[in-house]
Amino acid sequence: MTAPQHHRRRPAALLVALGLALAGLVPAAAAAPAVAAPVAAAPVVAASTTKAAATRAARPVVTVVPGDRRLSLAWTRVAGAERYVVEWSTSKKFTKKTTRRASTTGLVRTVTKLKIRTDYWVRVRAVTSTGTVTSKAVKKRVDTRAVGRVPITVKPAGTDKVRVSWKRLPRGTSITLYASWDDTTLGRSATRWAVTGIRPTATSATLTVPAKFRKYVGSTSGNDVYVRATYRNGARVSTSRAAHSRAGSPVPRGSRADAVTFASYNVGSISATAKMPAALRWEKRRSAVVGAIRHAGADVVAVQEATTRQSLDHGKRQYLEIVEGLGSGYALAYPESTVGTAKDSGTVTVTKGDHVIVRTDRVKVLASGVESMRKVIAPAQRIDKDRYFGWARLEDRRTGEAFLVASVHLQSNARATSKHRVAAINAIRSFLAKRPGASHDPIVLLGDFNSDVVRDRNGSTTTLVKAGYVDAASARTVSGHGWATTNNQTASSKGDHGYPAKPFRYAYSPTRIDYIFVKGGSVHSHTNQVVLTSKGTFDARFRGSDHNLQRAEITFGS
Repeated sequence: MTAPQHHRRRPAALLVALGLALAGLVPAAAAAPAVAAPVAAAPVVAASTTKAAATRAARPVVTVVPGDRRLSLAWTRVAGAERYVVEWSTSKKFTKKTTRRASTTGLVRTVTKLKIRTDYWVRVRAVTSTGTVTSKAVKKRVDTRAVGRVPITVKPAGTDKVRVSWKRLPRGTSITLYASWDDTTLGRSATRWAVTGIRPTATSATLTVPAKFRKYVGSTSGNDVYVRATYRNGARVSTSRAAHSRAGSPVPRGSRADAVTFASYNVGSISATAKMPAALRWEKRRSAVVGAIRHAGADVVAVQEATTRQSLDHGKRQYLEIVEGLGSGYALAYPESTVGTAKDSGTVTVTKGDHVIVRTDRVKVLASGVESMRKVIAPAQRIDKDRYFGWARLEDRRTGEAFLVASVHLQSNARATSKHRVAAINAIRSFLAKRPGASHDPIVLLGDFNSDVVRDRNGSTTTLVKAGYVDAASARTVSGHGWATTNNQTASSKGDHGYPAKPFRYAYSPTRIDYIFVKGGSVHSHTNQVVLTSKGTFDARFRGSDHNLQRAEITFGS
């Protein structure tokens, strides 16, 4: 560092030498005599002032939470501290008679065997090689009252992790966090996991979803982790209300600019609304269904309940009216002749309403078809209704990546059991993987699964997560997740037939039965498409069904 220059009088000899050098009579190198440059003396500062400044800068900050016959302490680290001496006293002056001490190299300490309803003063001394710095004294009263209901918040915090936060407890001896896939199971030891022994001075903790729970609420499940805190102060126990959040999402691969946009939409069959008020029948809903798909801007569209039944006004099949409404850029993934007629067979009811529609300038159809569910499922799991599923092997014209898709509508509890739905989804996966040349292709399954992790814990959606599929709802970028994927919550109580004026607001995580799952791809975004007006009501131009359209952006390859 260059010493500061100070304005002092130059010696006469030096001035003469410089003058001769300028006149050329003396060599420049000899002009300046070899005299050390003067250095200003360092300012004198009182030692007490320096010590005080260091003490203020290094002073530990102490947090104290009183509890039943104890005090829990935590303090900030002091650079260079070799140990810390904790002092507690019933005297503000820390007199020798009333003060006790304990030494530690850590940053926490619990002081026990204290008198209840008694005030204590606490301070911490940091011992360093150059001296000791002391915290401010903190006064707390030993308290046996219950903690009370301190609220918590939950947020994503990395792969298979959530961060739980709360305000500093007013009192307490320990904190336990319980987590599960459903708020109603938080009290059952078999369906939850716990993080115990959290110090009352803490205000947050990170929970990692255990391996056996990741099929329910891991980073690829799309489901929320529910958390509840239990606060103890001795024998007294208080609990928070449950809070929830998805775990941290996987990092998407590939460029979002290359993503293929998928949409899944249960449009409600013509039969489903045939006996409803005229405004809800297919002929009135048709344009809104097309409007919702156009709003999504999807490259691949999977529709459910778009049946072979013909509309009353145009006399055309329901799924074909959707394709024609979307315009010349869209086409059914297979010829209409492939669909054939949905003709009942004996006691078996046949429906062909689950179809794949593609934007022809974005994807190329390599193979496709409409397949009987009863044909691919094991005989023991067959029921008296046969829902055909549409499928296609497609190629992304932009990247050249090939992938498989299927539009799926699994049976509800009225017709089938959870075991049937699991068998059905596994049969569809197996069928797709066996398509010629497609054994290593990514697979995208879209549709109404009539399942969710709360009511059907080990159902079809959990089965897919266990098999390595990613629920698109687990994406880092999401929208509309505050609403359910269907709107039937008040259909009976208010008689709205599943078409309420406003979406139903859940106290906790909303119900989901409509999904987009992918294996071998990477999800960049997911939307539960609920288009509202400025008044918070459904926008009739895009609400063509009692279900909400699901949209996802997915890339394939590395």
